[in-house]
Amino acid sequence: MKILNWYVTRGFLLAFSMAIAILTFGMTGANLIKVFDLVSQGISFWTFLKFTGYILPIVLTFTVPWAVMVAVMLVFGRMSADSEITAMRACGISIMQIVSPILIFTFLLTVLCLYLQVEVGPPFLGKSRELMKTAAIDQPLALFEPGKGNKLSVSIKTSVDGSTPRWQRLFDRIAATGSLPSGKLVIHDFGATPGVARLRIEQVFEEASHD
Repeated sequence: MKILNWYVTRGFLLAFSMAIAILTFGMTGANLIKVFDLVSQGISFWTFLKFTGYILPIVLTFTVPWAVMVAVMLVFGRMSADSEITAMRACGISIMQIVSPILIFTFLLTVLCLYLQVEVGPPFLGKSRELMKTAAIDQPLALFEPGKGNKLSVSIKTSVDGSTPRWQRLFDRIAATGSLPSGKLVIHDFGATPGVARLRIEQVFEEASHD
């Protein structure tokens, strides 16, 4: 029975490892592309590694269940196609005995996901946002992509609501500023107010004028 349990568990772990690697890379891909752009614009590679580590717990809460589902479908689908489950049942082995190692493993993964979702993920996600804020302050030009011509695009993504007049005044003030650099400025800050955004924009423009 131990040989059978190890056979099923080994197949599940191999499929699970491949699935979670592919799914985790796929989910972090969009964020990593943005961070790679920032690294190419001056942010340190150590900051990139820290950012990846901070967002990984939240990503795993999504990819672990998907990886379990994929692994179960692959392992038991193959065993069914090869008539291995039929052979086991013919030898008097119950379905519960066949799947018992997987049930134990998935229970442990459920506890892990709950812990990551409740205890680890939220504070680490906050640290990732603070890290990007600090990186933007230390390397303001990482937010700015120089362009050609006379067009300047400013994009600010924030969760702060209820300040439409202040945002409008901010953009009016930017439009009224002379000798603006051409390019694209993108600010991702969960808690950015118009005042904070103005400081970031002025800092970027000052650094861009020196270059």
